[in-house]
Amino acid sequence: MPNPNRILQACKNCRQRKVKCDGSRPACQRCLTRGDSCRWPDELVQGGYVAISDDTDEARVRAEPAFSSPASIAASGFEPDGAGSSEISQHRLGRLLDIFWTGHHAVELCGFLHRGSFEAQLFEPGNAFLLSAIISLSSLYVSNDEAREAYGFASSKALSDHYASRARQHSRDSSDNPIVRTVQANLVLGLRELLAMTDCKAWMYVGLAIRMAQALRMRKEYNQLHHPREREIRRRTFWACVTLDRLVAFSTFRTQTIEVDLVTIHLPCTEAAFAFGQDEPGPTVEDMRSSMPNTTEPGILPYFIVTVILWGDMGAHYVNRGRRAANQPPNDPSGAFYKAELAMRQWMLKLPRELLWSYDNLQGHRSLGQDKLFVNMHFLIHHTLFVAHQEYLPLLEASLLGDFPVDAGMDAAGTPFEYYDESMVASCLFNADSVTEMVRLLSVGRNLNSDPFCSTFGGLAMLSAANIYLWGYFPRVGAASPDQGQVDILQSKANFDFLLDTVKSWRGRWELASAWANALELLFVLYQIAFGEAGEPLDDSPYSYVTIDKAPSESVGLTPSASNAEDELSNTPRRFQLREGDGLPDSTALISQGLYYKIRVTLGLAMENAELCQRMLRLSKEKMWQNVWLHKSIYEAMKEPEAFPSHVLM
Repeated sequence: MPNPNRILQACKNCRQRKVKCDGSRPACQRCLTRGDSCRWPDELVQGGYVAISDDTDEARVRAEPAFSSPASIAASGFEPDGAGSSEISQHRLGRLLDIFWTGHHAVELCGFLHRGSFEAQLFEPGNAFLLSAIISLSSLYVSNDEAREAYGFASSKALSDHYASRARQHSRDSSDNPIVRTVQANLVLGLRELLAMTDCKAWMYVGLAIRMAQALRMRKEYNQLHHPREREIRRRTFWACVTLDRLVAFSTFRTQTIEVDLVTIHLPCTEAAFAFGQDEPGPTVEDMRSSMPNTTEPGILPYFIVTVILWGDMGAHYVNRGRRAANQPPNDPSGAFYKAELAMRQWMLKLPRELLWSYDNLQGHRSLGQDKLFVNMHFLIHHTLFVAHQEYLPLLEASLLGDFPVDAGMDAAGTPFEYYDESMVASCLFNADSVTEMVRLLSVGRNLNSDPFCSTFGGLAMLSAANIYLWGYFPRVGAASPDQGQVDILQSKANFDFLLDTVKSWRGRWELASAWANALELLFVLYQIAFGEAGEPLDDSPYSYVTIDKAPSESVGLTPSASNAEDELSNTPRRFQLREGDGLPDSTALISQGLYYKIRVTLGLAMENAELCQRMLRLSKEKMWQNVWLHKSIYEAMKEPEAFPSHVLM
């Protein structure tokens, strides 16, 4: 009796190397890992796959349905092959699609697919790329047990990596063929790569989707020849480009691509109009921000998108310039900071009563299946009002002996970094507390991994809020404020621990959450070096904070993605990573920078290059002890000058 798990045919590359091939088409996993063109023998093999016998570099499988038709899936069932099956049963595929529909599709992807139409055409060859990307994204949310028992993979990560490799191959094959479905597939793949922390792939795939959308001129309403439903799909797809452009740019500390002022398409229509294909376009951004009445008639999605745009404006100011490069102070009406804050505060006044944050409204939106949009919209509102403000918290550079004041320097607008602005402190504390209270409410009585809590926008808001709590916790920083009663030191520490714990609870699903946790722990060490004893917690906290003598992956459990692992045949590292000289600051130069800049680098770069931040902290620690000896010697010399030669005091 033949072995059902045996691979009947290997690709040409694996046969030549005499290594095991997993038989996946159009490209096996081993060729995908090496970046080789996967070539197959001429014969028509079992399963109906077509191969091309061309030995040139362009040789590759040209046509192959990535998934069987519903009938063939139902007939064949699910047959794992040890390395993970290349086919998924219709029932189990439905489970992954349900995760997609109720998760990221409704939020970051702006509901850009019409579910009925897509599922009716699910197994057509033109959907292979998008379906692979969807499976790779949804697989992050299945348990390891389910991945093994239902899908035949060792873990949910292995399942996701397998289909992400397929999707990347499809993306390469279609990179010069911009169509709406390919734009959508690249967006889904880019979001998956962001959550999986696969280097700069998220930036690249979302950028490719944006270029394709712009090539199709999807930002304009020149689409009247299309059916109303197709026009709406194009609109929602472009707004998904805008949303992911803002999300990925902020998460990777890079510049946004889309200039929203040039976008003239309507915002999404109501879900009912979309479902029935009615020609009822939604309002424009200008309508929503100027003349739109306070009503929920357009639905929540247009409100969410406008909120993303306003958050993106403040996020761009924070990422691209920051306090050190901003020529205007935050209270200057001509400055970008002032305009972005004012726009968000005016927008908050336009929200209808049903969209204000409250437990009753949360329950109401949950009953309508739109609680994720509601929750993420309010994470964005609050984050906008302290993400750039946190850089204006007064930072008093630590004096190593307590007797020598240290000049913290000035920003580009001429304001000292230790200047206390009561409105800035109040905005930071209020909105950070609002984010934390939202997190507490959402986590009561439910698993922190459950919907709608696991949120990209929420995670970014918690990252900034945790920094504010560290500012409040370390007393020598808080001592810069005239009203110390405004900051509850113990509560600040408790809130920081709670947010760190929450982020850590997401690590089973997202590598991005591991990077967030790593950034927070490095940030804690940075504050300790500046204001406490480096490398040790200041109290009996149950958490063991990262030490700067370990590699980040060793200290917080970061594990490289399979796509980043070394090729098992050639031992050639496949990982792309920026290094000093590629646009990253020199870690040795960072130690001479003030605390403000070190905090900014840690928050901005720890997710992409934790090793750089770790070297900065290690060098700062070594420099600190050198300065302790020097300052102590000078201090003693000033008290007893006769005990030291005159040249020591010069």
